[in-house]
Amino acid sequence: MLFAPTIPQTEADTNLEEYQAFKDLRFSVTNYVESGCALLFCPCMGWQSKTLLLGDQEVTLKKQNLCGTSVQRRPYAQLGSVDKHQSGMCCMTIGSDLAPVNEKGEGGISPEWGCGNEVIVNEIVKHLQERKEKRGSVAQIRKLELMHEKVVKLATQVPLLLDKLGIKYQPQVSPVPEGRKRFPRKTIDVTNWCEVAASMTFKELVLEEEEALLTINGCCGLQSVTTKREYAQLGHVEKKKACFCCSQATSDLGVLSPGLGCDVGKVTDIVGELRERMGERGDVGQIRKQEKLLRQFVELSKEMEMLNTQYKENYPPDQATMVRLFGGDLKLPEKTAVQMAEDEMAQVDSKTYDITDKCEALTTMLCTCGLAGWTTSTLELTSNEVNIYIKNNFDDSHTKMAYAQLGSVDYDKSCCCCYSVNMAKPGWGCDRAKVEELAEELQARKVKRGNIAQIRQLEVMEKAAVELDVRTGLYMDEQGLQYPPEQKTMDRLCPNAPARVIKAQQTQPHMQPAVRFEQKSYDITDYTALTCGLLFCPCAGPTFTKMVLEPEEMYITNTNFCMKSNSRTPYAQLGSVEKETACCCCIQLPEVATPGCGCSHDLVTQIEEELQERKVKRGNIAQLKMQENLLDEILRLSVKLDMCMEKHAVAYPPDQETMKRVFGEELPPAPTSVVAPTGGQLQAQQMAVQVPEGATPGTSLQVQAPGGQLVQVQVPDGVAPGQTMMVQVPSAPLPQVYGAQ
Repeated sequence: MLFAPTIPQTEADTNLEEYQAFKDLRFSVTNYVESGCALLFCPCMGWQSKTLLLGDQEVTLKKQNLCGTSVQRRPYAQLGSVDKHQSGMCCMTIGSDLAPVNEKGEGGISPEWGCGNEVIVNEIVKHLQERKEKRGSVAQIRKLELMHEKVVKLATQVPLLLDKLGIKYQPQVSPVPEGRKRFPRKTIDVTNWCEVAASMTFKELVLEEEEALLTINGCCGLQSVTTKREYAQLGHVEKKKACFCCSQATSDLGVLSPGLGCDVGKVTDIVGELRERMGERGDVGQIRKQEKLLRQFVELSKEMEMLNTQYKENYPPDQATMVRLFGGDLKLPEKTAVQMAEDEMAQVDSKTYDITDKCEALTTMLCTCGLAGWTTSTLELTSNEVNIYIKNNFDDSHTKMAYAQLGSVDYDKSCCCCYSVNMAKPGWGCDRAKVEELAEELQARKVKRGNIAQIRQLEVMEKAAVELDVRTGLYMDEQGLQYPPEQKTMDRLCPNAPARVIKAQQTQPHMQPAVRFEQKSYDITDYTALTCGLLFCPCAGPTFTKMVLEPEEMYITNTNFCMKSNSRTPYAQLGSVEKETACCCCIQLPEVATPGCGCSHDLVTQIEEELQERKVKRGNIAQLKMQENLLDEILRLSVKLDMCMEKHAVAYPPDQETMKRVFGEELPPAPTSVVAPTGGQLQAQQMAVQVPEGATPGTSLQVQAPGGQLVQVQVPDGVAPGQTMMVQVPSAPLPQVYGAQ
């Protein structure tokens, strides 16, 4: 077990600590050419206007003409790629999941005349990128890393305090700093030479620390399409084999088949790189980091419970004590952190299924005169991901997908006896038992290891942090420590503290109310589609559609005499759920529901409001808000524990002998918070370090500065083992600092 030194706090970390609300911005993004042509073609529709509204948490695109209105609203975390695309010499377009641009440059948002609009396009792209970075998946991962660093300090201090007070306890979870894995920037030429010959199209893939960027230049540079996606938004990364030798890497970035299509080694490397980065910076990485953080909170709860028991402090306290200590009757969770964590840290076993579609395999073999051979399909369910392997003589593909990216689990019955789940039809299509088992397994894993699990874990951590805050407050009250501390105490414990640290001490413990939505049902049968279906296939009978809004997911079923299909979609993955009007009276929720004859205004409005509220309170926006509350609690706890450490003269960081006695192992020094003195710059010096054998660019190393501090550095690009690199280290011993810095 190692205690890696905490990396000096950077400006980016400080920005993560300080919540900065974005101003509302409004842009007119009407394309005059497009609206003018539409007006000439159909004057009765009138002029179509487009408006882009940028709020603090969401972006909204509104289109309006005389006949109808459509609105798309998405959290910044669901924007996917936000990029500027160029076609011709001067035409600029903004592409994102709000308004996608295809490889031909079609679609997107192209304000004004389309040409000469570079200034407004650059401004919009800049604002969207900034908000996506601070409100999206990257911000969530970075906040988790920041919180973990701070909680590790707390988890080191509490056992030291117990040891000082003579309370025997052997920590079960060691406070080991996780450290941030830094991925080196890589540039890969993924040009397909067949595309070069056909259309002079060149492609380049750039793997940055947090995002993957694909640039496509066509028509000798006259057309440029750039797609940039966070690793959490890449979808499933798949390696496919076509014919005997052609290989492809597919993801939400697009299809990559470098060289002549036969460069299997490069395709394998690309897929491996993308999956590794997704595992660290995507949904899987996020849930792993949350679980580590939750384990630390559970351990802290056990330790503080021992401290309260030692001094006969009752938890939960009575109402009079709560009012006296916290200025109000804070409603505490009914369960303790230990009990809540048991429910939300359930692991799943690995399972493997043969899902070969024998009808499809037989058809493929017959159509290729036996050359393709028999196609086999295997589904592997691991702890965090689903793997699909498809293999025959022509194809050897592997799809890997995190459970958080499953979206909907779709169970279908057709032709009275054919069953499938998410397009998988095992056997001859009639294996109902296996399909139902697969659907249950996928649904259970999506709940336990996907978006729903992420938000539930954050709820538990938030409640656990409040419990720790109250337990620590009870102990401080018994010890006669005043809280909030006086200004001179704050100045002594937290010199140069960011404004948020000060503000956190002046507020009361806060817990986001747990939102538990009631189940609601709606009949959303589309009678126009029902009538057309009856005319086309009377024997199937009418098709009825029902929507059930469950606490965590939207559940839609379609049934008639011959088939039944259902789908479950977490609210976090709904995307846009705004109503759209057309032809003056027709109204619908695109891709969700068109109930009645298309004119059910009240019903559509009611469903829209319900879905929007659930999406906000059980999706990405809710996760960000809970992370903000959790960070406030951690900052408050940090100052409280520093006051307790000072009260009992407990040295931090401790000496090696104390570390060995408390944690039971020979350990390097405990993590130290490095704080820049007034002026913002650490006194530093250059030091030569020889790169050890086995170290590659991006590898983290520990070096000892002249003042005795352990400093974590990273091997830069272009430096090989045995070579010397220059690193910046503190030039003198750093002062002992308490607090949340």
